[in-house]
Amino acid sequence: MPLLEVGTRPRGRLKVFIRAQLPLLVGTVFVVALTALPIPVDVGSPLLLSGLAVVLAASVLVLAVPWERLPAIAMIGVPLLDVVGVALIRAELLPVLPSAGMLSIFPVLWLAFAFGRRGIVVAVLATVFITSFPFVYRHDAPDDLLDWANVVTLPVLIVGVALVVNFASAQLRRSRRRLVEANEALTEALARSQDEALLSRAILDTVSTGVAFFDASNRLTLSNRHAQEFASLVGFELGRPPYSGDRVLSADRSSPIPPDEQIVPRALRGETLVDHVEWVGPPDRQRAIVASSSRVRRADGELLGTVIVAYDITELAHAIEIREEFLSTVSHELRTPLTNVTGYLELLADALEAPGAPGPVDPAARGYLDVVARNAELLRRRIDELLAATESTLPPVKRPTNLTELLRGAASAARRVADAKEQTVELRQHTDAECVIDLDPERIARALREVVDNAVKFSAPGTTIGISHDCADGRATISITDQGVGMGRAEQTRIFDRFYRTPYARRHAVQGFGLGLTLARSIIASHDGSIAVQSDPASGTTMTITLPHAAPRGSTG
Repeated sequence: MPLLEVGTRPRGRLKVFIRAQLPLLVGTVFVVALTALPIPVDVGSPLLLSGLAVVLAASVLVLAVPWERLPAIAMIGVPLLDVVGVALIRAELLPVLPSAGMLSIFPVLWLAFAFGRRGIVVAVLATVFITSFPFVYRHDAPDDLLDWANVVTLPVLIVGVALVVNFASAQLRRSRRRLVEANEALTEALARSQDEALLSRAILDTVSTGVAFFDASNRLTLSNRHAQEFASLVGFELGRPPYSGDRVLSADRSSPIPPDEQIVPRALRGETLVDHVEWVGPPDRQRAIVASSSRVRRADGELLGTVIVAYDITELAHAIEIREEFLSTVSHELRTPLTNVTGYLELLADALEAPGAPGPVDPAARGYLDVVARNAELLRRRIDELLAATESTLPPVKRPTNLTELLRGAASAARRVADAKEQTVELRQHTDAECVIDLDPERIARALREVVDNAVKFSAPGTTIGISHDCADGRATISITDQGVGMGRAEQTRIFDRFYRTPYARRHAVQGFGLGLTLARSIIASHDGSIAVQSDPASGTTMTITLPHAAPRGSTG
């Protein structure tokens, strides 16, 4: 125990002396000093002086002997010396100062407290020695019951005290062991926590993403260098309200965003941001960032705070802008000469068929002219696809529209190509009522044509393309199902990417730029709708389009 253990350093001897030996030494000096009073005891008695000398010697031994280098049990010799000293003093003072025997409590407690069960046994024997020594010294034996009581009483009482002290010592040892184990566990946990904190900080400062965490009181508790840089571009310090600035534009790079609608204020109000795009900073250092935020809660729902994550997409935004400008420029530059080509082809055809034409037209030349016209028309459609891809982000112009009629138009347009492949395009309607919803009819019609045409392209001859729709529960659901080649999981994750063409399309030279489904998804997304694919190489593909805000069924727009 820390109370009576020396430890591993010499300083521990002084602690043991103060806690265990000093009380006995003070008590002994006090008792001996009483004999200087008019008490009928000889101060120069050999027994009294010997007892005092033994206690003094034991005190010196506690301080002088390097107990820290010896086994712990070796120190049991000190309380045993104290027992001898107490026995000598008690034998001399018993007739006039019986309470001197109480000095035995100090070495007995030391034995019982510091040396476990062996200490109890030694303590009992020590008390028997203390009470029996006067009879041995005087060569006498107890004559009556009172003498025997004097011999037995102190050992019995000391046994009780020793047992209590030993029990308390054992409890303290167990408590200390548990505390040591708990302290070691806490130390290990603290070390792990510090390591994890260092690792987290290193990760936060290494990633090219801004991360900030605000506690439940909206106080900044964690942020990395990138988050601080983004805040500086906006014009505020991340750790100080109002967490907004005057150098913030929306995704169009032209509309200013009010302070209370910027990223941090919205997140701290509890809004969940998902891929929110802003342009921040002065014109010469403007950066595009995309941010997301969420609340962090314990399992019981208690709010811990708000985490905000933002990363720089400036290079990506510039690349997209350059791509859009390239597509738009190329499309317009190609469309102008193509318009002249198709115009002159029409003039040439009209001239060949005019009444005053010089002679009959060679059938082969006429066929060549038709091939040129068809390919010119095909090229015009491809250029239209490129132009539509650059305009797919424009906001829709909605009005009540008969969705059923749009589907009929898409099916009719697809049949011209499907008939050549002996395919069947079926329009299946769940109810007889027309489905009228609020949408942009021209753009949705374009999206539907793209999806249906895609189904026709990748379906084998003689198969069926089914188109079904339903308006219920505040939404319109459209399904286009084919019996074509289908797609694997890897292909399904990319079919809506711009210019992506499946391996099948490349192997079989299926015409197209890989923009049709991209355009369709953009148009549907601009209507707050969604398009999903379910495909299997063995059974074909189903495209499911969902459009919200179903209007009351009624007149068409």
